[in-house]
Amino acid sequence: MKKILLILTVLIWMFACQKENVSVGYEVPEVKKVEDFVDQDGKVYKCIEVDGLIWMAENLARRLPLGGRDGCFTYNESLLDSIDYSSVVIDPFDDNYFSLFLAELKLAHEEGKISEEDWQIIEGISIYFPVPTFLLQIKNKAPNSYDVAVACKDVAYNQMYEAGCQKIYEKAIQEGLEHFEEAEAANGYYTKTYGYLYTYDAAKAAIPEGWRLPSDEDWKKLERALGMSDEEIEKQDVWRGERQAALLKEGEEGIGFAVRYGGARGLTNILVDNYINLGQNAYFWCSDMVQTDTLSYGLTRNIAIYTDKIMRMSTVVDHRSSRPVLYSVRCVKDKN
Repeated sequence: MKKILLILTVLIWMFACQKENVSVGYEVPEVKKVEDFVDQDGKVYKCIEVDGLIWMAENLARRLPLGGRDGCFTYNESLLDSIDYSSVVIDPFDDNYFSLFLAELKLAHEEGKISEEDWQIIEGISIYFPVPTFLLQIKNKAPNSYDVAVACKDVAYNQMYEAGCQKIYEKAIQEGLEHFEEAEAANGYYTKTYGYLYTYDAAKAAIPEGWRLPSDEDWKKLERALGMSDEEIEKQDVWRGERQAALLKEGEEGIGFAVRYGGARGLTNILVDNYINLGQNAYFWCSDMVQTDTLSYGLTRNIAIYTDKIMRMSTVVDHRSSRPVLYSVRCVKDKN
């Protein structure tokens, strides 16, 4: 009997030591569940407070109007050709343009800028001539109204140009939405679970008002609150800490940050749309940027399903505009 008790005592002691060893670097900070955030599109985000910072506990899922052309993608979505708004050309012989031009001239007449005599000439000429010839005829027959007509032509041109740009923009929105929906249907509606993948610029543009793209220091503050040592925090491009990532993952052990492994589009192969590591890794943008003579580098965080450590990682930001680097986004703000 004494031998059995002795064996049990030793086993209990060994188990306690093993548990203590596992807990090295593992601290659970004070975490508060705070009010959900509702963005301008009605999307609801769960939020938590850790060490004076309020974090969204979900990936950002705001799609900018042009989708991929604005730099936000779903998984495996290819990039459509970009639109050059400067290429919009307005046809001065277009019937709509001519109608606008005449409407501006009529308004000028009503405001007293064109005499009644000149207006009669303008009305007579307008029946027969296109706009450029029309202006020459006004100059010859109603010289006092020529400058007014030129100004009105500019007004009409601007109106037509803006209307043309708007039509192209609306077409691009619809085209991009259809392209996005095709990719979503093919990937099992990725964004409903993982939010969007963003270029660095799109990440900054998509942040809701009152929030910010986390800086490297914001992430360090979170990691320090989770028990990561200062020595480990400053390491780069290696896995850091002990079990800090375990606290950020979903599950009973987590603090509610609820990391999901949405993968990314990286630089492993520039010849294809190289989306990578869905279900394996979660990659998050930081706001910090380092500029060299030829490239821009951003700092990121990488959390993986196969380790409880966190990588502080650098990545090329502007490698190729046709295949940009895409990562997820978590938003943060100060408590006060």
